Amino acid sequence: MEITRQTMAKALVTVFVINLIVMGVGAYYSVQQVPPILQEVIGLDGDGVATES
Repeated sequence: MEITRQTMAKALVTVFVINLIVMGVGAYYSVQQVPPILQEVIGLDGDGVATES
């Protein structure tokens, strides 16, 4: 069996598209699992250390 350039190109395009789909699903999962961002960080003395800007 001889592999032609056209067959190789189709295989590479298929792998590329599958890779994009997998990366997209991973990015969507990461966005859904991100922890909430705090509005303000309070220090031990009760004063604000950092606030959302």
